[in-house]
Amino acid sequence: MEHGSKEYYKEQSKYWHNELIKCSKERDDLKRKLDDVVDLFNAHLHHKKAWSDNPYYDRVQQRLNKIMEDE
Repeated sequence: MEHGSKEYYKEQSKYWHNELIKCSKERDDLKRKLDDVVDLFNAHLHHKKAWSDNPYYDRVQQRLNKIMEDE
């Protein structure tokens, strides 16, 4: 296939379309995993806060919320 031919550009278009789909799936998987980790960590924080009056856990929760707001 000759560079610059119609077929070349058609194949390039297919290739980049498939790469976009692959990257989108990877992004979605990573986002789901991050959400799962954040949920688990929040559950841990809520448990710790229920058994302790330590303000450290409130600060950690605030920092986590701030990080997640930046998304």
